Parts: sequence; C-alpha cells; structure tokens
Amino acid sequence: SHPSQILKYMKEELGFDNKGFARAIKKGLARSILKRHDRDKYTVVARSKSNAQSQKQSAGSKGSKGSVINVGGVMVTMVGEEPKSGPYAESGDTVKVSYKGILKKDNTCFSQDTMEFTLGAGEVIAGWDRGIPGMREGERRKLEIPHGLAYGKKGHKKTIPPKADLIFHVQLLKVKKYYQ
Repeated sequence: SHPSQILKYMKEELGFDNKGFARAIKKGLARSILKRHDRDKYTVVARSKSNAQSQKQSAGSKGSKGSVINVGGVMVTMVGEEPKSGPYAESGDTVKVSYKGILKKDNTCFSQDTMEFTLGAGEVIAGWDRGIPGMREGERRKLEIPHGLAYGKKGHKKTIPPKADLIFHVQLLKVKKYYQ
C-alpha cells in the first residue's frame, strides 16, 4: 500500500481527513521510519458496527479522536485532538513519554511512569518503535501491542507473563530532534 492510497481510502471510505495524521504517515514512510517493516501490512481499520456509521462519525469530527490504524501489527488509536504545534517524533529523535502499561487479557496495570529513549534504536519494545513515530509533542495514543512485538514468549520479570498482549496509553511529552 502506498501512503496516498491509504489516505485516499481514509478520506473517501471513512470520511477521515486529518492533515496532521496524513503528514505523519507520509513522513514516516518517506523517511524509512516505517519502511523496514512490512509496508503491505499498513492497513486502515474502522472500529464500528458499519462502514456507514464510521463515515458519519468521522465526517462529523475535525480531529482524529478514535481513529485506528494498524502500523506493522500495532493497533494505534488516536486519543483526543492532535496538538496544533510542536515537533513530530521520528526515528533517531530522543523522546520523553509518560505511559501506563496494561495487560490486555485482564486490564491489570503493570507499570506507569515516564521514560526517555532514542526512537528506532531498539532501546524499547518493537511495538513502541512502530507506534510512536509520527506523534506530535503533546499527543496521546493508545497502542495495542501483540506479544511478538512486546516481550514475546518469555514475558518480563514477574509483572508480564509469557505471550502477553499489551496496551499502552502513551503521551509524548518532549521531542529532541536527532539533528539538533
């Protein structure tokens, strides 16, 4: 899927026309932030009872709240309105996030903290390296991460069991551009 095809589908079929989200998709694919993952798996998902209902809901809102996209296996939900200004996070940037981590199977919170790391450097689970690029400083997202992009078959310490699918509520607090 080419970014323009995804955006065309989002606008025509879902009534979704968020320029900030569109820029993030184009920028992410163009700058190879997301290219290393299977580009054919970047599909748009509408979570509603019918496509007509989805069109009606999306057309009625200016922002991208509730929009869901599958980014290399990570279900990314836009939460709230996109901030009007601030830098976008991209591979190589140092980012600071606040997060709440939840086990998907029973909604148990296993961690809540802030963290600073270099995006795309493998310092965090793969699901974060896929779900955070394109976020704007101040933006909030919900990341649904399958175990294969989280802690896998082994789990992590005593808090995350083997093969656990995870949900993270993430807010991007700060972006330090890699070229600064």
